[in-house]
Amino acid sequence: MISTDCWIRCAMRYEVIQTGAGRLMIVFAGWSTRPSLYRGYIRSGFDLMVVYDYSDVEFPDVDCLKEYREICVVAWSFGVAVAHRWLLSCPDLPITRTLAVNGTPWPVDDRRGIPCRVFGLTLRTLSERSVGEFRKRMFAVSDPMPDFEPVGVEHLRGELESISRMGVNDPAREDDICVWDKVIVSKSDRIIPFAGQMEAWHGHPDMTVTGGAHFPDWTQVMAMASVDKDSVERNFSHGAPTYDGAATVQRAMAACLSEIWREVSSGRRITDVVEIGPGTGLFTREYLGWLRGANLEFWDLAAIGDDLPGKKRICDAELAVRGMADNSADAIVASASVQWFNSLGRFLAECGRVLRPGGQVVISTFGRSTFHELSGIITPAATYLDADGLARLTPDAMELTMSDDGRTATVDFESASDLLRHMSRTGVNTSAASSGNVAAARRIVRQRITRLTYHPVYAIFTKKHPCR
Repeated sequence: MISTDCWIRCAMRYEVIQTGAGRLMIVFAGWSTRPSLYRGYIRSGFDLMVVYDYSDVEFPDVDCLKEYREICVVAWSFGVAVAHRWLLSCPDLPITRTLAVNGTPWPVDDRRGIPCRVFGLTLRTLSERSVGEFRKRMFAVSDPMPDFEPVGVEHLRGELESISRMGVNDPAREDDICVWDKVIVSKSDRIIPFAGQMEAWHGHPDMTVTGGAHFPDWTQVMAMASVDKDSVERNFSHGAPTYDGAATVQRAMAACLSEIWREVSSGRRITDVVEIGPGTGLFTREYLGWLRGANLEFWDLAAIGDDLPGKKRICDAELAVRGMADNSADAIVASASVQWFNSLGRFLAECGRVLRPGGQVVISTFGRSTFHELSGIITPAATYLDADGLARLTPDAMELTMSDDGRTATVDFESASDLLRHMSRTGVNTSAASSGNVAAARRIVRQRITRLTYHPVYAIFTKKHPCR
């Protein structure tokens, strides 16, 4: 069902396509586009809201968003600059991922956006013909042009003037770029210079460079906009009976993380522990060899091993942590699971509230070279960050006690079919582009890929003690 009766103040509007889901995907549209460009890209399990018409960039009354348990945000082109300011104004919404696509927080900027001279020329010479040429440049030459809803030239001119004023009156700060969890930049962008986008996002922990046009493959964009946690649950449940035997790298990571935690926490009192993604208990059994007397609670999307001692809860950890009381835990630990989070940075910020002073977040995850053999075949649903990327996510309430880019580990297989069976047995085949995708599996077999690289990364964050 499409609802168009909600307005964001007097001019910035949105259209909602309701599917009855408890989750919402918000798309901040690019200049000159309207909801029809995005309606065909609804993610399963999400309602879709398209925000458009930036004649007035006053921010919304968010009451109509509070009914959703989870919100993901995608912004494209000039929509990035508008969404950037909106995100900073509503920190209490249950937003779990933000994705910026071929745009920057500085819409008109000689170094980090559209150069001032180019923008001024566009504004002065705006006409139906120039708008048509602009829209052609948004797409690759080989892409079919969609039908655009008609919008008057003077109205579009007003949008440009409004966006320009916003950039001057409310300048973005470089320190705020991590309000975006992920960034996509296209090398072949003919609207916002590639070099300017790279300058704007310099130092961002999770930036993907593609070869697409200003309007990239929107199916892939929407796949990257949120982890499909229903698929994660299904795949790991399916792989649980064979996981322990096949997950040799994950087993080694669990042993390594347990030893790191034991050394770093020596002498600390650990009473209340939450483990996220325990699965079959590889990591749990490692730390139970030295941790005594702690109250354990296990959170997972999939079923938790019956033999694990402690309270068990089937839940989405990113949402569940928001319900924890302040200063209520001594450790939040996770081995080889946080790569399935929508936003590790937002989760860490919540942990900074939940942990007691001196409490720790103890994690292992996978770095950027993980599964590089499959690059171009699958679009990973997981988020791979190196140690530097993890360091940039450290919230103000915490400090990074240690981080380590572990040595990469390679697993060789007799055949590509054996590789695919390994991915199935360990549940790691949850890929946005290839889960259940026969074409991707065929490409792996056709290219005779028989090796997978894992890149373990370890980190411990410690909550600071209050100033005395």
